[in-house]
Order: sequence, then structure tokens, then C-alpha cells
Amino acid sequence: MKSFGFWNGQLMLLVSTGFLLAACHGFVPNYLPSTTVVSHGNKPPSRTTRLYQSDDSNDKSAKVRFSGASEATSTSNPIDSAISLLSSDVASIGLGLVGLCLLSIERLTLPDAATLGIMDPSQYAEQLGEETRSNLIAVIACGSVLLNGLSKLDVTSALAEEVTLEGVVVSEPVWFTTTRTQENINSNQELDWAMESFLKATPAKSVAILQHQSSDDSTSSSWQVAAAMGTLPDFSPQEPPPVPATTPILDRSKKSGAGETYLPTLQALPGKTEFTYLPANTQGVLILPIPNNAAAIVLGSNCAKSFTPRDVAWCQTIAGRLGTI
Repeated sequence: MKSFGFWNGQLMLLVSTGFLLAACHGFVPNYLPSTTVVSHGNKPPSRTTRLYQSDDSNDKSAKVRFSGASEATSTSNPIDSAISLLSSDVASIGLGLVGLCLLSIERLTLPDAATLGIMDPSQYAEQLGEETRSNLIAVIACGSVLLNGLSKLDVTSALAEEVTLEGVVVSEPVWFTTTRTQENINSNQELDWAMESFLKATPAKSVAILQHQSSDDSTSSSWQVAAAMGTLPDFSPQEPPPVPATTPILDRSKKSGAGETYLPTLQALPGKTEFTYLPANTQGVLILPIPNNAAAIVLGSNCAKSFTPRDVAWCQTIAGRLGTI
């Protein structure tokens, strides 16, 4: 019986520790990466691009970083340091593992009825049931503490390698439509600014703006490249790059209220043959419909899975702005 009382006391200690760590978890500040706002020279001052800095940008290997030590040493108050250390991922993982190990040892070394001096089997079964319920509560507490630490780990997945896109680099926007006139010069300037912004502020290395045109000829495509910039396949400045007659992926952007289409690993998809106006070894593609214009923006990158949700949201904002022109 003394063994049961001892272990129940340890279980209550673990439960209390779990609640304490869960409470402290909400008071530890999360440090966000710094941002730098870069304006576009003589472009409209109201439009700015946020370039987000990341640590070790050249290191593409997977890594896991513990934040407990840095958080504990970043505060000068001893109480704050103690709370940060107690609620850190290191302490949570350590206490959770220690608790689970103690529970395993305790469960494997449970004394039998003869050792406890209990002659009545029903009484021993009752005591064993109480011990089992206490173990379950302790397992939940230790698991919560362990998951709290794992959820706070700074895990960076391995990034895909960048490739050199096959084609020529075009540093200025190239237009394949009719000669610019006075009535469309303003919209063309907006599109020029947008293409330059995509190349400077996102992982995109190629930008193409396609216009949809109704056509009764089933052998020709209803899409035409209106403008392009960045790394492009070999083409003639007088003729736009060809677009296949069948473009099921691109046709999604024609639907009313259609959202973006992101192909993070283009080379693994059979639909890569649809993007003949991009370099043949383009790794990722992001398609953004331009609202109210029967047009779409196609961005190509030289690295698979390179567009983050933040990049996609930023590109959607620019595409939505172009739809109001």
C-alpha cells in the first residue's frame, strides 16, 4: 500500500506540472522575423513590397532548433528567465519523457497481492483499478507536456534545390499585343510594374500575362501571351510564344470567382506540357486570374515548393489590384 501512495503522489506532481506548463505556454512571446519595406523607385509610393528576411537563407537542409535556451537568456529578469525556461520546449520534452519513463517503470514493478499483504482478491483488484486510473491520468498529463514541447520546436524542412532555367533572361517587359496607344498606356504601365514586382518580391523567375480570346477554331488556343518578362524560352519578339490548343489547367481561371492555381512540383505532373511559354525545366507554377479581364498571370519558379502562403496571398493582392484597372 505504501507503494501505491508514493506513486499516486508522483502522479499528482506530474499532473500539476502539466497544468503549469500549459498555463505558462500562453505567456511566452513569439518572436517574428524582421521585415524590410522596399519601395519601387519612381513607382506609385502607395504600393510597396515587403521582403521577409529569414535566417540561414543559404542553408536548405532540414533542421530542428530548440528555442528554450535563447528565450531564457534573452530576458534580464530572473523570474521571467525561470518561467521561460520552465515553459520552453526543452523543459516540456524532458519532463514529458521523464514522466512516461517513470510510469513505465512503476507499471512494470507493480507488487502482487502477497507482497502487499492483501489476501482478498477483490480488494487487490480494487486497488489495482485505482492505480490504473491514476496511471491513465498521468499518461494524459505527460503526453500533454510532451506535445506542448514538440509543438514549439522550430522545424525547418529541407528545401528543393534551385535549377538554372533554360532560356534567355529578359530584363524588360515584352509586349506581343498591338502597339500601345494612348488609351491603354496607363494599364500597360501598371502591368509593367506588376511584372517587375513579381520578379523582385517573390520566388518567381518568369512572368507571363495571358489574354483569353473566343475562338471557333479547335486547332488553335483561345489563350494568347500578351506580355512576358524574366527567364523565357527562345522566342521571336515579333511573335508571342505558342500556347497549346488544350489548356485545362489554365482554363480554370476563366470561371467566375476562380482562385489561384498552384502547382508546386510541375515537373512531376503531366500537365507541364501545357506551359510551353515558360522554360522547359520550370519547377513550380502559380496561376493568378485577373478579375473582370478574362486574363491570367502565370508565374514560374526555378525551385519546387518555393511559393509560401505569404507569397501566394501577396500575389493575389496584386492580381486583384490589376483587375480594377
